[in-house]
Amino acid sequence: MDEDYFNYEMPEWDRNRFSSEDDEGEAWKMQPQWDAVEKLYDHCREIFKLCHLLNESISGEWAESSRSMIMANTSIIGAKIVGAESGNLYILRMENAAIIRLNMIELRHQLIMLNELQPDLNPYCQHILAEIEKFKQQFKVWISFFKNDEFEDDWGLF
Repeated sequence: MDEDYFNYEMPEWDRNRFSSEDDEGEAWKMQPQWDAVEKLYDHCREIFKLCHLLNESISGEWAESSRSMIMANTSIIGAKIVGAESGNLYILRMENAAIIRLNMIELRHQLIMLNELQPDLNPYCQHILAEIEKFKQQFKVWISFFKNDEFEDDWGLF
């Protein structure tokens, strides 16, 4: 696999990227939300690392395809967390949250299938599946901070 995938490491969370001078007096109000998203992103980074390590052990007929799908899903999740926090818009956050959920579900399904195709990877797959469950709990904390705003989704979804 020739892709570099961030040199097999996702960038660290940069909280300063999301703050502005307008937030300075009110930053304390956002602290719990920032803590939740940073924790979620860090958990995503951990899953990314685990998936990269798992990929080194995948073999067989579907190895290349499995590796690509696993890394694609984990890469998208981190980007969507950043995207959700890049604008203080409910629709943007919900849209990205839905994509994050979909990619985690797909990753989960890929790991279950990999577990069937290559049973010797069971301990690794089970460990990552457990981390996905922890991620899901942190995800629920993060989305609890989403507040509906005055903007309407012209697709009517959110």
